[in-house]
Parts: sequence; C-alpha cells; structure tokens
Amino acid sequence: MTSIEMARARAFDDAAPHTAGAAYATLVALSAAPAALWPIPRGNDLINHWARLTLYHMAPGDPLRGLYRVYFGLIPNLGLDALYLTLAPLLSAQSVVRLALVLAMALPAGGAWALHRRLFARPSPTIFLIPLLSYNLATSGGLLNFALGMGLDLIGLNFTLRLGERLRVRNYVLLNLFGAALFFCHLIAWGAFALLWGLLRVETLRAPPRRIAWRAAEAALAQALPLALVLLRPSMPSTYELGGAKSAMLLAPVASATASDLPMLILLVGVVALALVRGLTVAPPARLALAGFALVALLAPPAHGAANLIDARLTVYVWYFAIAVSALKAPAGLGLPAALAATALTAARLYAVAPAWEVFQDRAASVRAGLAALPAGARALVVAPDHCSGDTDFEMFGNLMTFAVIDRRAYVNVLFAQTGMQPVAPTDSALDGGPTLAMNPRWLTATDQASLPAHLRDKPWSAAFWDWRRHFNYVIDAHASCVSTLDAPGLTRIGGAPGLDIYRID
Repeated sequence: MTSIEMARARAFDDAAPHTAGAAYATLVALSAAPAALWPIPRGNDLINHWARLTLYHMAPGDPLRGLYRVYFGLIPNLGLDALYLTLAPLLSAQSVVRLALVLAMALPAGGAWALHRRLFARPSPTIFLIPLLSYNLATSGGLLNFALGMGLDLIGLNFTLRLGERLRVRNYVLLNLFGAALFFCHLIAWGAFALLWGLLRVETLRAPPRRIAWRAAEAALAQALPLALVLLRPSMPSTYELGGAKSAMLLAPVASATASDLPMLILLVGVVALALVRGLTVAPPARLALAGFALVALLAPPAHGAANLIDARLTVYVWYFAIAVSALKAPAGLGLPAALAATALTAARLYAVAPAWEVFQDRAASVRAGLAALPAGARALVVAPDHCSGDTDFEMFGNLMTFAVIDRRAYVNVLFAQTGMQPVAPTDSALDGGPTLAMNPRWLTATDQASLPAHLRDKPWSAAFWDWRRHFNYVIDAHASCVSTLDAPGLTRIGGAPGLDIYRID
C-alpha cells in the first residue's frame, strides 16, 4: 500500500466502530436486496409459507374452509406466523414473507455485529464475512423460522453478557420470557440459545466444580419456562424424514442454489485460512461456548421425527457465532481493505444471483397461469420425478404448486399443514401427517407401489396414497424441465404450463 492508502486505512480503523458499523449495515442491505427488488421471493419453502399464511383469514364462503382447519397450541415453529398475525392489518401475506426473508438475513447479521462489539473493543475486519454469508440457507433450504430465531438468539446473547455475576429475580423472569418467545419462534433456535448461554455463564471448565454446578443450575432456572413448554407439548410427530449429509454442512453457510455457491465456498475457506495465518483469537468468555456448540453441531442428527436438517441449521449458526466471537490479533490497517473487499464481493454475489431471481419470476408466473385449470375447492395430488438433475430450481418447483392454495383456493399435499408441526392441518384426517412433498408417481399404480421402499409403504399416512383416488380428484405432475415419469390410467389432462401438467381423475 502507498503512504496515502495506509493513512486512509488507519483513519478508517480510528473511526471505528461508527464507520465500520455503517459499512456493515450497507453490506447487509445489499445482501437482502433481492427480496426487495423482486416481488416473488425465490427460495425453498417461501411460497409455501406464503400460501399457509393465507389460511388465517379465510372468508366464510372460502372453499379452503372445507379443506383445511386452523388451530393453535404448543407449536414451536411460529416465527413467521407470529409476524404475519401481527402485521396482517397492514401488510399482505406476500409482503410479510418478503419482509421475513429480509429479516432472516438482517437479524442474524445484526445480532452477530452486536455480540462482536460486546466482546471486542474494536470491530475486527473478519466480521465483514457475516454480510457476505447472509444470503444463505434461508433462500435455498428453507429454514426461515430458524434464521429469525438465530437472529434473536444472537441479539439476546449480547444482552445477557451484560448481566453481572449474580442474577436478580427480574433477570430470571426476562430470560424465561425471552426463552419462551424463542420456543414459539423455533425450537432448535431456542435449544441453541439455551446451550450457548449456559456455556457462556460457565465460561471455563477449569473453574471449581461447585462454581460450574452453580452456573449450570442458574442457566437451567433461567430457562425453566421454555423447558417446561418442551416437556408439555405433545411429542413431535414422526411421519417422514429428509436425508441429511454431514459433508454438506461445510457448504451450508454459503448455499444459495445458484452457480455462485462453489466460488463462495472457496472464498470462505480462503479467507478463514488467511485469518488463521494472520492470527485469530476467540474472546475468552466465548471459548467454551464455541467449542461446545461446534461439537454439538458435528454430533447432531440430521433429523428427529419430522424435524429435518437439524445439523445444517446448527452448522450455519456455528459459522455465525464463530465469526462473531473471533477477531484478528493484529487488525491494524485491514479495516478499510476488508470493508472494500466485502463490498465488492457482496455486490458480485448480488450480480451472480440476479439472473436466477429474474428467471424465477417468469417461472412463477407460468405456474400460476397453468394452475388456472384447477377449479376452486379441488383436491390435488402433486407428484414429481425422483430426480431432475437438469433443472437447477427443481427443489423449488414443487413449492410453486402451493400457488394452487393462494390463487385457486384448492388443496395440495405439498402445503405445510400438519398437526403438531404447523397451526393448520388437512380436514381429511387420512392426509394429516403425510409428507408435505411432491410424491413419487409410483404411488399411482398398483404395480409400481410394490417397488417403493418398505419404510414408506409402512407409514401411517401411506394408506391415503394407496387409495389416492378416494382422497383426491386431480393430479398435478410437476416434472419441471425433466421428462415426466407419470404413467397412471384413468387420468385426463385438462391444462398446464411448461413443466407442469394437470389431470382430472376420471
């Protein structure tokens, strides 16, 4: 660097944290820009959430009233639902989902910044990685409620670090209420908060056993209310599970379901390697918490009952927490270059994902036009091929079928509606608990049904799909840009769109 550049870098560092904070906020806004620029939020599950929210305000004569029921109870994953019910007088379901996507990026990033500033006198250049990672699994793997909960977690951890050695009664009350709010936002997010806060209170295993035991008991008492809610709620329904792979955990923080994923992963690993060479330190109060949390994430199962992608959620959280509690040992002069590099890279990623968002708008419009063939009140079974390697948005294509709920007031089996998991469920009890996924077309013929895996054929919900003609009156074949594998008799095509065929069951 020239002497002028070095002077500017020092000036940037001297102006921290205000200048760095402004740069950080700008980067977060840039990461979340797609949700503001395009009306249809691109991402796994986002349209599905949007469709589910429309059920909360059904008119008396709405055909959906005969297809779905709405109920409330000790359901732990209601972050988006609570946001919608609060803002429904002001915003549409579509606007709330777009806002939730922005918050799913902004809250974790803001929480990481707040926690980092609590632990370090000056912001480390490494913290600029967080906005770069903010466009993550909330857009490609769902996890919207968890992302909201993770953001609240990090903000809460920042405030709890301000508590003294001895907690007061009001501290216990506030921590229990906060934990209960996290429980209803997302159960895994609450579990992560309880674990991290407990480890932060213990701080070190080198302390006397009596002190460790007291701090652990203190943390349990501060989370007694949400723990009671966990014990009181009905057992999580065990219906179906999505397979998880530990090898995919490294990619989790940069996943966007676009071609930018691999370059982002290489960049992330490269930046981490450079930070380690330069010298990286973890804030002493957070060392035990980081080590313990990383171990839990590595050992976590991919699924429990119908709760899927547990290890992927926790791994994203580990990355955020690790960056928030770490800093370069010698950051002098790196603040400005880091901020400029992060700005360029965040802008480059926005440029890289923009075409995918644009294409998604056209695809959504095409699907909505194709679904117009469905009559109001239809009960449609969505099927799709097992794999479609030639379509980069294939995993999201099935979620677009929930436009049938929004536009056509029809039932589709891919909507998130299941007793114990969501506040809505099918009125047909035989369909309650079934996979909220596009089914394999092999379910539609007796010969092919026998070739399905035994663990699927033996599920309680499988009876409804053995006898699918009794429970549905239409079939939607969502094969996207791949070749359809549907081969069932007694179906008459009545409409569709590119990658989408709609059949009436004769």
